[in-house]
Amino acid sequence: MQQANGLVVLLLIGCSLTNLACDAQTNEKKESFISGKTAAKALVVTYSYTGNTKAVADEIINRFKADAVTIMAKDYDSFSGGLRASYDAWTEVTLTTIEPETVDMSQYDLVFLGSPIWWYRPAVPLWTFVEKNDFTGKAVVLFNTFNSRFKPEYIEEFKSLVEKNGGQFTDHLYVKRGRWYAQLSKVELLEKFNTQLDIKEESYNSIISNQ
Repeated sequence: MQQANGLVVLLLIGCSLTNLACDAQTNEKKESFISGKTAAKALVVTYSYTGNTKAVADEIINRFKADAVTIMAKDYDSFSGGLRASYDAWTEVTLTTIEPETVDMSQYDLVFLGSPIWWYRPAVPLWTFVEKNDFTGKAVVLFNTFNSRFKPEYIEEFKSLVEKNGGQFTDHLYVKRGRWYAQLSKVELLEKFNTQLDIKEESYNSIISNQ
């Protein structure tokens, strides 16, 4: 009975994720390359399923004049992809097919990694990106948006993976948007996130300027 209930929950969440993703992808073409590459010392790497995390990522990009990479995970597109996304997150999968799989981060001192929270942990494509890339000498900031909550043990696990691949896990920024019946608007979401960036801006800029 418990397994059956779990599958029902996964089905419902998968349907919800798929519907939201279709809405987001209708209005936005995703790109997998480093857009607007400059002499920037900060890089923002984002996997965004419904557009909320991308909106937050854009605030970071603008504030720190960062380059940007958008992760794509085609296995999680469409209705069946939404079900698979839910199942993979629920079973704590860390590897899936993504584009780009690796990025040359040699010029960057500060790397922001962003995704939604799925089943209390960062989304699977972000785990894959960290697993596949070398973060030696990079300060790394994780940022998330979510509807429910995250579990600290998963953030610690993510931190360990970053450090295993040479990075220095520096911070975790996050905003709870809430369920559909009591959800922050996009404006409110960005206001809450920018309040955190206001507090952290000086320390992040010191990482970029002191290297």
